Amino acid sequence: MEPKYDKKYYLHGMPQDVTDAFEIEEEGPIFVDATHQGSGHFGVELSNISGRNDERLINTVGQFDGTVMAPVKPGNYVFEVDYDQAYSLEMVGFGEIESAPISISRTDPDVLPVEIENPIKIELSTTNDGHVGVSLRNHLGQKVDNIINEIGPAKTTTMIQQSGQAFLFFDIMGDWEANIEEV
Repeated sequence: MEPKYDKKYYLHGMPQDVTDAFEIEEEGPIFVDATHQGSGHFGVELSNISGRNDERLINTVGQFDGTVMAPVKPGNYVFEVDYDQAYSLEMVGFGEIESAPISISRTDPDVLPVEIENPIKIELSTTNDGHVGVSLRNHLGQKVDNIINEIGPAKTTTMIQQSGQAFLFFDIMGDWEANIEEV
């Protein structure tokens, strides 16, 4: 989705945009690929224009290139964006569902759709010195559990014993690697 701006204003010297409204017809998760080229604040909020169900998607400083997710209900929404340089937002599908074993290496936040048949072990390694968060989300995108929540750099292992289709949301700025295996 290419943002189209119906208003532009400045808060504390930072430009802000509000995209044209778009409709979400079904309850479930949305996935947004976002980039930011600047060195200042980059914030993206998904706002229901009826004033309900606002969701902060991104709140960071500096460059960004990742995928974020949010649970939504049917309605009309806009993205409110704080930025200091060029940015892009695109709503995307969630891709193929994967099963363990999985080995991934990424930079910045990402979403991994998974099918969990047996308990799994996640080994995560990060190089950043900021927040390291991994949450388990259900098929609607709603948070089920924070499975990792710490400050990096981190090298940690955790287990998930839930079964079924889910999303692992890696809310990590900087480089990270994860290995996921059945136990």
